[in-house]
Amino acid sequence: MVGIKEGYRRTEIGVLPVGWEVKYLPEVVDFIHGKAHEPFVNPHGDYVVVNSKFISTDGKVLKKCTINRMPARIGDVLTVLSDLPNGRALAKCIVINVDDLYAVNQRICIYRSKGANSSYLKWILNRNPYFMKFDDGVTQTHILNHHIVKCQIPLPPLPEQHAIATALGDVDGLLSALDALVGKREAFKRGVMEELLSGGRRLAGFSGKWETTTFDDVMTGFSSGATPRRNRKEFYTGHIPWITSSELNYNTIHSTFEKITPQAVSETNLSNLEPGTFLIAITGLEAAGTRGSCGIVGIKSTSNQSCMALIPISTKLMVEYLFYYYSLNGDALALEYCQGTKQQSYTGKLVKRLPITLPVDLKEQRAIATVLTDLDAELSALRARRAKVAAVKAGMMEALLTGAVRLV
Repeated sequence: MVGIKEGYRRTEIGVLPVGWEVKYLPEVVDFIHGKAHEPFVNPHGDYVVVNSKFISTDGKVLKKCTINRMPARIGDVLTVLSDLPNGRALAKCIVINVDDLYAVNQRICIYRSKGANSSYLKWILNRNPYFMKFDDGVTQTHILNHHIVKCQIPLPPLPEQHAIATALGDVDGLLSALDALVGKREAFKRGVMEELLSGGRRLAGFSGKWETTTFDDVMTGFSSGATPRRNRKEFYTGHIPWITSSELNYNTIHSTFEKITPQAVSETNLSNLEPGTFLIAITGLEAAGTRGSCGIVGIKSTSNQSCMALIPISTKLMVEYLFYYYSLNGDALALEYCQGTKQQSYTGKLVKRLPITLPVDLKEQRAIATVLTDLDAELSALRARRAKVAAVKAGMMEALLTGAVRLV
């Protein structure tokens, strides 16, 4: 048996520091149901409606109402009472920390602390996430079910609760600041794209002609791929990259989820896609996540029937310029030009008609693409920094909420 480190003891919920208690939830909080407020929703109301969206957006005010049937107050911990329409519990808690008028609806449960630090309770209940272990995906998960109410949580002394909550709150604040910075840089990049890709703003040293023409005039290809037969499992044991539309994430594609064999390529009559080929999604365009999605082939590949290959004519169009132009305008173009009733799709004939505005001088196209690539690099660095901070936060939660690391 592995020994227990000095200053720690074994408990019902694992090894904890000496001095930490193990408590059942009802010993720590009172449970309070919300009540329906929907009949009184009014954008000019005085009360903030606390519903599942309010919880999932970390307290963003989405609705107001004129009557308050169930108030919340500073220090209350709030979570969704039972499962959401997708069948999974929203295992997330937030703390009311702003003095406002809140109306908690019937889908929300208030945990009102009996003396514990509310922010500490939020963190311990959000851990892993806490309530998901009770959700089997079949039985409705309800916060007040007997097996959840009987949950035990670790409870350090109050000063340590406060220290843990403060440390994790500081990291959360840094994450929020990075999220805001990413949002600002994304908005700035979009503004630059709108100016540069329309000719509304010219880069220094360029004054040549711009034109609006069609995809057919500056590209070739306009062909889609295919899916090798799924009942031939051996087709999917090869080394040839096979791109699907789900991999068109405004990116350069250097690897794929699936790879196929030369025999699959031959029997499916697939064409090889050379690096520098531009791909757009051409089916399922009624969905905002798919409509306008695109990517550049980074390695010799093939693709399925939901991707259309476009090959810029080298004397007229740079693929990097095309990438940014379509990233900006692809969504609007699909809404205007694609066809279908239930499922919106492109055909080669339709894509050939799509308009594109561009400088005739390839050097200006290259200069515009370079500016936008630099902005992308800045955004990638910010997102990478945010990911590192998120990883640090996850490690801190695991260490601090189990007592593995102590704060003095």
